Formats: sequence, C-alpha cells, structure tokens
Amino acid sequence: MGKNKRYKWQGVAFALFWFVTGIFFVMMLSTTVRNHSKQNIKDIVINLDNGNHPFVTEEKIEDLLKEHFGTNHLDIPYKDINLFDLEWQLGKNYYVEQANFYIDMKDIMHVNVTQKQPLIRIISDLNNRDYYISKKGDKLPVSLDYTARVLVATGNIMDNNTGVGKIETDILWDLYHLAQYISENEILNALTEQIHIDQNGEIEIIPKVGNFKIKLGKAEHLDKKLLNILVFYKEGLPQIGWDVYDKFNFSYTNQIISSNN
Repeated sequence: MGKNKRYKWQGVAFALFWFVTGIFFVMMLSTTVRNHSKQNIKDIVINLDNGNHPFVTEEKIEDLLKEHFGTNHLDIPYKDINLFDLEWQLGKNYYVEQANFYIDMKDIMHVNVTQKQPLIRIISDLNNRDYYISKKGDKLPVSLDYTARVLVATGNIMDNNTGVGKIETDILWDLYHLAQYISENEILNALTEQIHIDQNGEIEIIPKVGNFKIKLGKAEHLDKKLLNILVFYKEGLPQIGWDVYDKFNFSYTNQIISSNN
C-alpha cells in the first residue's frame, strides 16, 4: 500500500508540475504578446508586379496605407494592423489582381501585389465609354496618370454601359479573343495598330504600316481568317505592294478581295 501511495503522489506532483508550467507559459506568452502589441513595425517592403504598366505604383500603395491608418507615416503599431483587412482593402482596387500581406520575424511588413494587365483599350462610339480589358477579361478604368500602349478597338461597340466589371456582350468577347490572338503572334502584334467595328458590326483591322484596311467581317472563323492574313503579310503584300489597294477583304475564308474606294 505504501508503494502504491508513493506512485500516486508522484503522479499528482508530475501533473501539478506541468499544470503550473503551462500557466507560467501562458502568462509569459500573454505578456510577450501584450508588450509586442505596443511596438511598431520597423519597416514596410513592397514587392509589386505591374508588368511595366504602372497603373499601380509603390507610391500609390504607400498612400493607400497612410489613408487606411489615418497617418502621414508608416510607423504603425502592431495593435492597429489587421492583415486580412489590408488585403481586402487593397484588393478592392480595380487594377489589383492579388494582394498578400505578412510580417516577418524582424518586424518588417511585406506587401506583395500583382496588378491586372491591360490587353486592349475599348473606345465605344455608342455610349462614349473608354476603358481597358485585362488579359483575364476584367474591365479596367482608364487612368489619369498612365496610358497603356496596347491595341485599341473603336466604333460601334455595345456593352453594359459600365467601365468596370466583367465582359457581358458578344462583341466584347469577340474583341477580347481577337486581341488575345493578335498579342500572342509576334508579326500580327507588330503590324496591328487598331481594330474598328463598323455600323454593320463587322470587324476591320487598321495596320501600322500601309494606307489600307483589312476587313474581317463578322466574328466567325477568326483563327482561319487571321492565319490567312498572316500568310498574306508574309507572301502576298511583298509582291502586290503595301500602297496599291485601300482595302483587303478577308470576310470569306477561301478568298481575298482587294479594292480601291
């Protein structure tokens, strides 16, 4: 009985030891966190990927943070920082694709931002709308601070009367896919200046070189038509000449019609 009682008291002592140790650890951790919350972050490092289209800049991100915290400096106390809220606030910016915040062991807050990339600019004669469409199909408003040198589409372009949000009309989807194809082809991208939608809803391409237009017609069989144009650039125009005709019609996939207006 004496031996069993000794084992019992040893178990109690062991449990009491770890109980007291746990309380001490929680108190120390609580004190550390409480003291740490009174400190300020030491620095902010911004890692920005804007793809050489600076709709978003480091300065603008710093200004947004200053406005968010209501301060003219970025010496921010830990207790005022909510990383998830910061990500949400920055993510509301139309140009921001992704935002990530974290604080490292050296008390430095890191801000990682990826910007949406413009693919084509839309200037509609129907409703005087002017905006970009990104490479992922988002509408981006034009900026007073920066103009992206991208493909431009003009003319009778019907949309949902907003310069932000998602693509919602067939003609915008057609322009989006056409701009994708052109931008991914080195020759077509180098030679294409503008896309125009005429009053009949047919597509025209205005090249950078030459005084002619290329008519694509309706947005049907675009891959085939653009392949024909590519072959025409390489093989046809060098023989015909760049200034002989005013228009080349590729509306039909099996023939090319040239004309002078």
